Amino acid sequence: MKRRRAVMAIALVFLFAGGAWAHKDVPDDGSHTSAGEALYIRDVTLSQVLYHEVTPDSAQVWLAFDGKAGDLFYFQLGVPFLNRLENYRPALALIGPGMGDVRPPIAIPAGLGARVYASDEITPAFFDERFTGTQSWVMFEHEIALPQDGRYYLAVWDPAGQPGKLWVAVGKAEAWTFKDVLTLYQVQHKTRVFHEVEHEPMPLFTFAISAVSRILRVLFFFV
Repeated sequence: MKRRRAVMAIALVFLFAGGAWAHKDVPDDGSHTSAGEALYIRDVTLSQVLYHEVTPDSAQVWLAFDGKAGDLFYFQLGVPFLNRLENYRPALALIGPGMGDVRPPIAIPAGLGARVYASDEITPAFFDERFTGTQSWVMFEHEIALPQDGRYYLAVWDPAGQPGKLWVAVGKAEAWTFKDVLTLYQVQHKTRVFHEVEHEPMPLFTFAISAVSRILRVLFFFV
């Protein structure tokens, strides 16, 4: 028991030293393609990211969350830094009560309004994610006050109807757990596969994070 507590203490130190710099992963199986199938996010104040591959069968991705009037909601939209996606410009709609009379070019629940955030005229910002050793183009980031209490949705799609890859992130607060530390290397691998750099050498910082996460996982279950 003492050894396991020691491993947990080391993991917590590691967590605050490096792990807390990254978004938590939100699994996406490609099935969240409408409001009725939206992936529910319990706490959108926490820093989280969903990676989505746009295909004919998964042309949209939807997230859902509950909010109260005046709550600040932060979100980002990005695209992996890949040559073939240099001109890829997805759009995002924030849908919910009191969001206005805009009707996006996708089906939304009756009685709700939307704000549409296009990226076709945006020059994206380059983003280097040291935690995973990946790069992206960030289309935009916004933080808005929600107008009313109720259920809200984030919907993302490509207006041109082209296949591609994108990610959507919400929240700013870091709240990693001990379990998260033990699976950091798995999250890193998943992210690098999505960004198609899994066969490239890891930056030293990324490699160190992955190695320590693996070692802590082995030690925790061994002791």
